[in-house]
Amino acid sequence: MQFTISKERLLPALLMVNGVIPRNPKQPALTHMLLKVEGEKLILIGTDLDVQIQTSISEFKPLVGEVASFTLPSRKLTDICRNLDDNSDVKFDIGESRTIIRSGRSRYTLTHLSGENFPAMKSTAEMAQDSDTTSLRLTLKESDVRNLLAKTQFCMATQDVRSYLNGLMLEFNARQIHAVATDGHRLAVYSIENSNPTDTLLDRQIIIPRKSVAELFRLLEEGSEQQVTLELSDKSFSLYFGASIFTSGLIDSRYPDYADVIPKESDSSLYMVVNSEKLRNSLIRASVLSNEKYRGIRFTLSDNQLSLTINNMEQEEAQEDMGVEFNSEQPFEIGFNISYLIEILNVIGSGDVLFMFPDSESTSLITPKDNTQLKYAIMPMQI
Repeated sequence: MQFTISKERLLPALLMVNGVIPRNPKQPALTHMLLKVEGEKLILIGTDLDVQIQTSISEFKPLVGEVASFTLPSRKLTDICRNLDDNSDVKFDIGESRTIIRSGRSRYTLTHLSGENFPAMKSTAEMAQDSDTTSLRLTLKESDVRNLLAKTQFCMATQDVRSYLNGLMLEFNARQIHAVATDGHRLAVYSIENSNPTDTLLDRQIIIPRKSVAELFRLLEEGSEQQVTLELSDKSFSLYFGASIFTSGLIDSRYPDYADVIPKESDSSLYMVVNSEKLRNSLIRASVLSNEKYRGIRFTLSDNQLSLTINNMEQEEAQEDMGVEFNSEQPFEIGFNISYLIEILNVIGSGDVLFMFPDSESTSLITPKDNTQLKYAIMPMQI
């Protein structure tokens, strides 16, 4: 089989699929991506058996040939295409065991494998059918899905023995969709309105593995108003966006009751309102004297003034002072991990931020003053 395609159409698809190709695969075939022709579409698939990306190039008209699917080394193919001249055409000539790639005066010969034995993951609908359950479909805006990940993913654990902490939980009900992540020291919750109200969504939860969250976040476009489809089953989920399908397995566990961790406003007698950017900049300056072993910073509040103090093992000290709104005439002190605070404020961005303190030894609540859909709970540190 032979076909010709422009670099401008082929390279974005290769880059998308190549992102999930493992460097240390469970089996050699996983270093390859599958290319197959269906009608007037060229379909590309890459997987590591935990995550799979499929994308297609439409209005594709190959020359008639016998080979309908084949696999090529993913990274080699992507690097070849990446380094070709812009606005060039790429011609593929697929033989029995080798593929010749030509562009301009360049020529490459790669060994390919048959596509028949490529270990592609089953679709979410097929997995649901195998387990005698039904899959569930929702329609959302692409930007909403991206925001659910962006506002919470940094709070996931990395290699915790509690597997459910190494992922991001999505919870669905008839009115809202919640994204939740925690590493046991901090917790993030972001909620959006559910535009697919249905009784079948009550208390539905999925936990997406950390790697899948990072890969999906890479693929989604910020600010996109495009509609995407989310398909859920007990074992996997798929996201259909544009000409692409992202499929991932799920963490088989039950997420803890995160609502009990979030301080309630009625439990917090003390609160502080401060400009997010000013506080963030002060924390970044003070963090110069922190180190990997000691990341604690002391908050001292009194007379609508906040004093930030950080010390290190060399007996050095940084102090930052600023005006805030504080609702008590009595001085108050509490310690936090400075890195956690900076990451939270990076996500919150501009505007005023509200801190609610039950006491100096209890979990505090941080939220944008004008956005109650976004909440962060953070444990204090002994300073």
